[in-house]
Amino acid sequence: MHGVSVIICCFNSSKRLVNTLEHLSRQQTRSSWEIILVDNASTDGTSATAAKIWHDTGCPVSLRIVSELEKGQAAARKRGINESKYDILLFCDDDNWLDSHYLDSVWFTMSQNKQIGVLGGCGEAVADVPFPDWFRIAEQSYAVGIQGLNVNGFVSKNCVYGAGMAVRKSVLTKLENLGSEFLLSGRTSGLIFSGDDTEICYQIKLCGYEIWHDTSLTFKHWISENRLTLNYINKLYRSFGKSKYILSCYEYAISGKLNKSPLWIKDLIYSIYYFFYRLFKTKEWNQTAFNFELQYLIGYLVILLKKRSAYDHQAKAIFDFWKQLNR
Repeated sequence: MHGVSVIICCFNSSKRLVNTLEHLSRQQTRSSWEIILVDNASTDGTSATAAKIWHDTGCPVSLRIVSELEKGQAAARKRGINESKYDILLFCDDDNWLDSHYLDSVWFTMSQNKQIGVLGGCGEAVADVPFPDWFRIAEQSYAVGIQGLNVNGFVSKNCVYGAGMAVRKSVLTKLENLGSEFLLSGRTSGLIFSGDDTEICYQIKLCGYEIWHDTSLTFKHWISENRLTLNYINKLYRSFGKSKYILSCYEYAISGKLNKSPLWIKDLIYSIYYFFYRLFKTKEWNQTAFNFELQYLIGYLVILLKKRSAYDHQAKAIFDFWKQLNR
């Protein structure tokens, strides 16, 4: 069916949902739409709170609340996808406050260009406390800021952040029918994992679709005080490094070239070389940026050294799977 299904994945989200749902209630769109709120094993009354908030807004469209007991953002997203009825899926985090024309712009852009498989927006950070000095260096890690070098259109890095990300449902259905699986779980019960949104983008790119962003798709991303600490952002960068173990395998498939084994040694050496190259060649690097990149490198090296030859097998399996499908 033509329209937009908004999917909100929640874990203990009762204190974050008021502004999120109120902004959704103000959407002005020509398309049919719905909201699916996935309660991912919450223990704080998220479902009841969401139902009350939505009732108080006047319920402009249907809000369906479903439960997913398997913990993890990827599992919650999958449940939301399976429950959705419209052809465009919009992933709205529980702390995203969408502009009133967000849904309409997503619907219009993706309806006009059928080659767009994923469409990303532009987040603006808001918080109840002052932002630390280092925040602008790391804002993309918080799903904030412009995502492409050009103003609008094709994203050369082949991915956008998951907050406010719109996806064509037919492509996800195609992926499921092909037997493709997503290997990254996303955030799980307060634990920091990452890269699941990038994995979605990479698989859709490998299906022959384009990854776009649009700076007119704006939303505010509320960031809690506990996420604005160096301890949190260091863990986040390490999780980016760990997820690189899987994402690099997709990057080989996208490039269409798989180097001879042992890949893990080649990638280990290159990642160290690239780190020091940026350290000495990039003028804007400061101590904070150095630390973030170091955390990323540590996360990546730890997983490479742990997996070693398993990394080569994983890369070859992903490469061969997509090569066979794209013949």
